[in-house]
Amino acid sequence: MKRRREAAEAFTKGARQELADKELAEAKMLEEWLPAAPADAEIRAAVRAAIAAGAKDVGQVMGKVMPQFKGRADGKVINQIVREELASPV
Repeated sequence: MKRRREAAEAFTKGARQELADKELAEAKMLEEWLPAAPADAEIRAAVRAAIAAGAKDVGQVMGKVMPQFKGRADGKVINQIVREELASPV
């Protein structure tokens, strides 16, 4: 999925919209077969649990949370939530 989105973005930047549309259509077909992505609330709860367990920086939290969501959630989304939670006052 990630490769399809990246390819579509590259084709769009390269003024090849027909190829970008093809990649997006294929990504949409693949989404039907993949397991549903976890809700942000589920990811946020896991991140908070990792922080409560003693993880103090992004790397430590990601190391604890990523195995739980491997193949189900985009690492960028998880990273964004980790950063938000670490930046928020407790």
